[in-house]
Amino acid sequence: EIKKANDLLAKGVKPEALYETLTKDGKGPAAIEKKDVAISPTAPWKGNKNAKVVIQEFSDFQCPYCKRVEDTVAEVMKNYGDKVKFYWRNFPLDFHQDAPLAAEAAVEAYKQKGNDGFWKMHDRMYAAQGTPEGIKRDNLEKIAQDIGLDMPKFKAALDQTSHKAEIDADTAAGKAAGVSGTPAFFINGYFLSGAQPYPKFRKLIEKALSEAK
Repeated sequence: EIKKANDLLAKGVKPEALYETLTKDGKGPAAIEKKDVAISPTAPWKGNKNAKVVIQEFSDFQCPYCKRVEDTVAEVMKNYGDKVKFYWRNFPLDFHQDAPLAAEAAVEAYKQKGNDGFWKMHDRMYAAQGTPEGIKRDNLEKIAQDIGLDMPKFKAALDQTSHKAEIDADTAAGKAAGVSGTPAFFINGYFLSGAQPYPKFRKLIEKALSEAK
């Protein structure tokens, strides 16, 4: 590289133009993947309802990486809560036996008690992940009772998988956008896959904010 630089100087390239000459054919960073992901009108959310930056998370209640990223999501909401609107989308993975019923429980909590009920159920199910009780049916019912849900309605919803079509629609939307694992995030369409550290979220949120002005 030193020889290459000296050769260019010998050919008359000015020292102040050396860097630009050496890098003019270089490749820049890969473009950040961006996709148009329709927002479900029935999806639970938090944050500012009028925010210009929308984050959608496709997630699974049995996924350990989804639980791991919860602290990062909490940091995002602490720092950007009034600047973003955060949507939850169900994406139970085929190999997680308890995930589909947990998704049913979450949707039923939302139907009964809105966003407040959903996020209470959400938090309790992630807290239960990895414990002996886990997110099996018995513990889902215990959590539902603790947060004040109508238990006959809750049990009927789980028995009949009443919200399967809605959960399947979320999963289909995720797959159409290229989601193959969880967690997966779209920040104004910018795709972020996996339990990424906070700086990765911050970079995309700041980019989205600057474009939304």
